[in-house]
Amino acid sequence: MKNFISTIKLNPILSLLLGGFLLSMGWYIHPIFTFIGFFPLFCVIDAKEISNKKLFISSYLMFLFWNVVSTWWIVNSTWIGAFLAFVLNSLLMCLPVMLSRYVFKIESFKKLLQSFKLVVFLIFWISFEYLHMQWDLTWPWLNLGNTFSKAHYLVQWYDITGALGGSFWVVLINILIFRLSVKFNFKRCIILVISFSFPVLISLINYYFNSDRGIETEVAVVQPNIDPHEEKFSGTSRFIPYETQLNRLLDLSKKAITVNTKFIFWPETSIPQSYDEDLMSTQPDIFKIRDFLGLYPNLSLIAGADSYKIYMKEFDKLNTSRYQEGVGWYDYFNTAVFMSPNKKMEFYHKSKLVPGVECMPFPVLTKYLNTLAGDLGFIPGSLGTQMARTNFINKNNSSVAPIICYESIFGEFVSKYVKNGANFLTIITNDGWWGNTPGHTQHLGFARLRAIETRKSIARAANTGISCFINQRGDIYEESKYGVEDVKISKIKLNNILTFYVENGDYIGIICVFVSLLLILLAIIFKLFIK
Repeated sequence: MKNFISTIKLNPILSLLLGGFLLSMGWYIHPIFTFIGFFPLFCVIDAKEISNKKLFISSYLMFLFWNVVSTWWIVNSTWIGAFLAFVLNSLLMCLPVMLSRYVFKIESFKKLLQSFKLVVFLIFWISFEYLHMQWDLTWPWLNLGNTFSKAHYLVQWYDITGALGGSFWVVLINILIFRLSVKFNFKRCIILVISFSFPVLISLINYYFNSDRGIETEVAVVQPNIDPHEEKFSGTSRFIPYETQLNRLLDLSKKAITVNTKFIFWPETSIPQSYDEDLMSTQPDIFKIRDFLGLYPNLSLIAGADSYKIYMKEFDKLNTSRYQEGVGWYDYFNTAVFMSPNKKMEFYHKSKLVPGVECMPFPVLTKYLNTLAGDLGFIPGSLGTQMARTNFINKNNSSVAPIICYESIFGEFVSKYVKNGANFLTIITNDGWWGNTPGHTQHLGFARLRAIETRKSIARAANTGISCFINQRGDIYEESKYGVEDVKISKIKLNNILTFYVENGDYIGIICVFVSLLLILLAIIFKLFIK
């Protein structure tokens, strides 16, 4: 083993490409690969003779390989967005590596923490994942805890830790394997076995001996299968008229629902045309939907829509508002619309936006790039958002969280709907932008993790697939196939459970950020004042 480690240290670039490959296989095959994905990286970090420059280049290539192989499908949506995601995300992933090297370049500080060298990397890595979910350039798709969407039965304890707990576990096991390889002894072997097997045992017990809790309710999801590249929008090559799109949604809905159906869900941007929210209820399309709902007094609809709002007074505008002569200040929104018989329409505005595609990051700095953004296929400016997580409540007082597409990646964000009273979750999405690639299956898998974290059932409506239901253990059932028109109906359970994770959010990330700042501060103090 020591000869193998020495070989890695002598060939860091090739070795770290192996690490990138192993991490990628965690997204395609099984998360077990990620438990050794950082092994080559730790060998290189541990090598004193490797310069900072060579460590950075080697690490960057490893992370770039991982990003490209795991998320290459982004190019189907936007090639420039994919390029920036690959380059910038890989660069950001190097921060924990270089911070760890910086800390241990300080000789006196190094002596203090010699036995915890890789634990420092663990703290920096979890801090990176947490902070990466908080800013305008957020892209947490490859957070390590997400890999367990392919083996959700192993992480039923996410209702306590959230997905960051999975990231912590993955890096910890990598550290323990590396330490065992450097110096094999019985104690280290026992610690590794316990650290791996105990979470698995707890999870399997929870998975096989717990069942869904709550009151049973019948809901339906609709999958119209309208290609966003060629059929959905005016001006595309095989554009389907808006009236035909709406009729398809209504016809599919009528095939499934019964007198007992309480909710029906249409996917993101399924209401074909963009409407002023103040005037939407007066539109012929909405009258048509209202007529349909009138046939089922107990039925409520949540549908995706493009909407906009014009502000009568300038001080009502948001930071994202735009101005047009003759119109005034206004905002565009990616919206979930709630309609129920004899009830006023309600709106929720998507608030976790895809960087570049739906929002220009750091608007104060990038407002002058709006024209360029439009030329590159991005939106000029940003869509509007809202501060609070709004749930929709039907006549039976059932409360549903209207999660729109990208929002479903963010565990703490989703938990806020539940803290506000959601009894179950719906995810409305349009994964057709990526085509029939691993993108839509990865996105579906992340929904499993949200079900476990919140212990809430999920109804998922996707434009081209996969539409399905997910129980409170993260099991997917009644799923549609990708690329077909379909409608699914099922009974799911609604409850008022607040898990430890829902109540406390990403506390693991907050703790690691605090410790990271403390470590950096101490490192600076040691460098300046302690020899």
